[in-house]
Amino acid sequence: MDYLQVKSESSLLRQQLADSKTTVCELESSNRKHQHTIERLQSQMSQTLPDMATVHKELAQLQEVHKRQVLVLEYDKKQLYKKLQTQVEHNGRLQSRLDEQLLQLKSTQREVEDLHFILEHKSGTSRAVENLSGLRERKRRDTR
Repeated sequence: MDYLQVKSESSLLRQQLADSKTTVCELESSNRKHQHTIERLQSQMSQTLPDMATVHKELAQLQEVHKRQVLVLEYDKKQLYKKLQTQVEHNGRLQSRLDEQLLQLKSTQREVEDLHFILEHKSGTSRAVENLSGLRERKRRDTR
């Protein structure tokens, strides 16, 4: 898995977390609405005794729905947090690998530069020797 892919997955997870937060806000809003309904039902309960059984049933249903929503939301939040932590750790490992490879690349580049310098130096020395040999050869011819 390369760094860009991990970064993309991390971004996706962050988006999922943001979506979950939005869902939390929506559920909290829904909870407030349910709370108002509960209060209305409690008010009706106190006013109309014959409908009390129906109101109790609706109240119990609303409370159960609310409990399930809260449980699901908490579970999703924990799962996303675990997934995000895993990605953060993985990104850290990838970043360390990248840093090590960059250091290794710089070291290799310095070695290549050193070798290039040595090669140029030897090439220059070889030309000087050839030139010296050429001069000796001309002197011999001139002296003959």
